[in-house]
Amino acid sequence: MSQAPLGGHRAATAAEDALVYDDGMTRTIVVGLSWLVGGCVFELNPDFDPEATGTASTGEVTTSSTSTSTSTSTSTSSDPETSTSSPVTTGGPTSGSTTAMSGGTTDDTTTGTTGDVQPVCGDGEVDADQGEECDDGNGVDGDACTNSCQKAVCGDGIVLEGDEECDDGNIQKGDGCSAWCHKEPLGIMLAGEQWIGYGGGFDGGDPAGSQCGERVSQGISGLLDLDPVDYPCKVQNACVKLGIVNGAVVKVNPLSGAALNTCFMNKDPWTRYCGEGQVAVGIGGKATILRIESFEVICAAVSPVEDQNSGFSVALGPPSSLSQAGTSLGQPFPPLLCPPGWVITDIAAKVDNVKAINVIKVLCRQPIPTF
Repeated sequence: MSQAPLGGHRAATAAEDALVYDDGMTRTIVVGLSWLVGGCVFELNPDFDPEATGTASTGEVTTSSTSTSTSTSTSTSSDPETSTSSPVTTGGPTSGSTTAMSGGTTDDTTTGTTGDVQPVCGDGEVDADQGEECDDGNGVDGDACTNSCQKAVCGDGIVLEGDEECDDGNIQKGDGCSAWCHKEPLGIMLAGEQWIGYGGGFDGGDPAGSQCGERVSQGISGLLDLDPVDYPCKVQNACVKLGIVNGAVVKVNPLSGAALNTCFMNKDPWTRYCGEGQVAVGIGGKATILRIESFEVICAAVSPVEDQNSGFSVALGPPSSLSQAGTSLGQPFPPLLCPPGWVITDIAAKVDNVKAINVIKVLCRQPIPTF
């Protein structure tokens, strides 16, 4: 077969020139292509000389754009009757995996992908599928969302700042931390002072008092003078210390205050003490122009109470009066009733020149819990 000379370079068209070289041993087909791909012109080297090697060679490829990668390859078959040459091209920018073949060599480049980010507690996104009730994206365990991404509740063992005073991991009362996570009181102290009285002051006689100090009054006792009638001639304060046991107020350490004694005959003792869990909150009675003819003690139950928002305080029940001690003479005088929530601690009185009690005063104070 005669050799045809290789034609000159043609413009970029769809035309194709084929040159067949046959030396009796190997048949080589050289394909020259000129085409436009992806805006870039590719062309074969016009100076190609098949006799320089006697075998097919890889054509030199030039490109007019640096953003496009192209490779062309020819293959030689040992079968003298069959020979093929197939160009492999890739045009334009690529992503993912690109394979370029040249001279039988394969070069693989793979760009990996990032998987989905798994949700975690603390990322600021609530993931209900992971059991999250909240996610505030911080590492603070004392706020409304715990570090386990659960809403803070009383009994979870974590003290919620600004809302809980304690949290012992349960909602049982009587163990120092209540079912609403408030500290349970251990005792009661007294605060404030307010005197109220009847009789116009202490002028014109000798004052006398029966103080309890840091205790409270649970009532009064005394004597009735039988000459000429059974009027109170001795008054003595009955003082007790208030404590809290198993969430209830108890009266402990009783102590009698100083006695105011004006009796001539010292007859007929009497007592008016409030019942269990009660304290004195007022004094009433009757009086004439001569003296106080009788006394009555006004009592109220005292107990610690808990508010879900504000915690514990000491509350008093409705007042109730004990029976009067003394005569039935005279008219009722305005009861000396402490302000709501306050209790009597001290009692003071004045005795006139004929040894009659004609003035009575009480000191009121407010019980508050201690922890």
